[in-house]
Amino acid sequence: MSFWTLRRFVSRGFFSSCALLALSAPLAAQTMIAPGMTAPGSISYNAEGVPTISAANDNDAAFLQGYAHARDRFYQMDYTRRAVSGTLAELVGPAALSNDIQTRTLGLRRSAERTWRALSDDMRGWMLAYSNGVNYWLANAATLPPEYGALDLTRATPWTPVDSIVVGKGLAFQLSFDLDIDPTIRLGTYQAAAAAAGLNATAAKLPRRPTRQLATTRCRISRRSIRKPSRWHSNIAMPSKATRS
Repeated sequence: MSFWTLRRFVSRGFFSSCALLALSAPLAAQTMIAPGMTAPGSISYNAEGVPTISAANDNDAAFLQGYAHARDRFYQMDYTRRAVSGTLAELVGPAALSNDIQTRTLGLRRSAERTWRALSDDMRGWMLAYSNGVNYWLANAATLPPEYGALDLTRATPWTPVDSIVVGKGLAFQLSFDLDIDPTIRLGTYQAAAAAAGLNATAAKLPRRPTRQLATTRCRISRRSIRKPSRWHSNIAMPSKATRS
């Protein structure tokens, strides 16, 4: 199985979570103080459900960001960390076993563990705070996301800083390839088929693909100005509005 299967596994988790998130009810603003936070912080949401986090310092902001991510997308997070760590079969069953074998051979998880050991104390601090925020939501959520019910699961493995690192490495790996190798792969397959049919494999050429007219879409994005209050404030939103013409 190729790395394209890994991309499919990651994308599948992403789009299933996005679909459920789109159906969720609007969220009320929250003021939180939790074990590990140095002061109360807040998470507020605009009409589109985009969160804004206010916190007393970087580590508290990371904690609240982890909480917000887990609240909206924990299944996607769990699915993705497993897909790039080689433990996806533990979640979805034997269908993912071949993916796990290749991913463990690739060794992204081992690389993430080495990266964690090499990080500065400051970076470890906020990555640990992020993980604590994810696990605070996990420990206090009334129910797990609905995907777990479909899989007959009632518990999920806590998040760790290495999980965050391996997800980043998985995304970097996914983006390290582009489609310019496809013609070579198709040519090899075509020539192998020609040889099996008793034809001259060296002279075999790929049939020309029909040309397609590609439609173009222009996208105008307006960015909202962000005011900086006196204390640490992070708007973790994407651009506030995108309109297509």
